[in-house]
Amino acid sequence: MLTHLAADSERRPDLAVENLTHNGKVLLLDVTTADPAAPSMLREAKSHRSVGGAAQLLEQKKRQAYQGHVNSNLFSFQAVAIELTGRWSGSLSGLFKGLCSRAKAYHNLSPARFALFVGHWRSRLSLALAKALASQAVSLKAQLLAGSLQAPETLELSLYN
Repeated sequence: MLTHLAADSERRPDLAVENLTHNGKVLLLDVTTADPAAPSMLREAKSHRSVGGAAQLLEQKKRQAYQGHVNSNLFSFQAVAIELTGRWSGSLSGLFKGLCSRAKAYHNLSPARFALFVGHWRSRLSLALAKALASQAVSLKAQLLAGSLQAPETLELSLYN
């Protein structure tokens, strides 16, 4: 049984990583994917006007959902998001940079080995994104076949600032 959350909580982080934080706490990660073209993202995050707006909105919602449910004496919590277009949230980008610098320092990696390490993890994240895209495509097809897909509201589209 997980002891990092309140007993009445159904929240389950995706990863628990030890020895990563400087304060000795276990880092709990909740990874989510954001579709910037979804009507809700266009409406709430204004993702048609704001680069990375969908990812930022979902990260904020995840942080709010976990607020008060993580034992802050033992754990640090971080929500990270990837947009289905491939854009990483600022939190995910910062986390990846931190992981890479710690791995390079800890393992004393040569530049060539470090490039392999970074490439390996980027491809892993890309694979996770591809799986999320496939899952959303299947869901969209099911909605279309069931006739439950609604037309998005009329939106004023503009270029990113």
